[in-house]
Amino acid sequence: MPFIDTKSSSCWSVSANWLAYSATLGSRDILAGAPSCAAHLEEDGIKAVELPIAHLDAEILTLDDTFWRQLAECFIERGISIASVHGPIFPMNPVSMSEEESKLIRYAEVATLMGARALVVHPVCHASLHVCRTAAKALAHDGHWARITAEALQDSPTRLAIENVPHNSWAYLRRLFENLPAEVGMCFDTGHYQVRPEMPLAAALEHFAERIACWHLSDNDGFCDAHLPPGEGVFEWSVWSEFSRNSVAPRIIELSLPALFDDPEAETLSRKQCLDAWQSTKELLGE
Repeated sequence: MPFIDTKSSSCWSVSANWLAYSATLGSRDILAGAPSCAAHLEEDGIKAVELPIAHLDAEILTLDDTFWRQLAECFIERGISIASVHGPIFPMNPVSMSEEESKLIRYAEVATLMGARALVVHPVCHASLHVCRTAAKALAHDGHWARITAEALQDSPTRLAIENVPHNSWAYLRRLFENLPAEVGMCFDTGHYQVRPEMPLAAALEHFAERIACWHLSDNDGFCDAHLPPGEGVFEWSVWSEFSRNSVAPRIIELSLPALFDDPEAETLSRKQCLDAWQSTKELLGE
């Protein structure tokens, strides 16, 4: 049975930090570390999580439903829902179109099985998206992959959420969503916006309002995507808070925690940073 999250209200969550638990980011290591991660979330009063399953891209076609059920159960049995799962980057020049299609369909199946509200993906990444021919090719690929993934999510509680990323202009994203069906959503990343604020924040939020299926919340000073806790950069949280008041999309605090698996204090440090960000965000936004 899928772990269906039937709540209609918004939920706050954090992104699981696999690096504090896994030396190789392989499936065995992640499954071994997940119970500890889930236990800490429960103890810290955090009720939802985003699972970055794209770390398992090399294994996505070989891991069966049993693996994903076991991973989900680590969290579900502690009362922690899976708000979203973070999938892959859409490929620009795939070695095998059929293999990439199979992977995306499998990501959709996994997201559905785990009861996630959103499957987050990144659009095509290319160094020359300012070149017309390259941009047109990228747009075609993004549209192709998005339709395949959205079709695989039909009759599912999960919505595809394409993330705004700094290498894509807002003009590109407007064009992309103009050519996609309504069920394809956006993951609005506040840190990514701040690195490339080509539109006023209020205008960007209003333009994509009907598309927003997931929020990634972090902060920075505009120089790079530092994944700082909300309030530690220059992002306009008052504007965001006013706009998102009635949004039911999951809100994921997404940090880049520096603790790595080879640090004996990694688990402790990662947990503390996550909890500190959780508490400071609640204070900042009054949630």
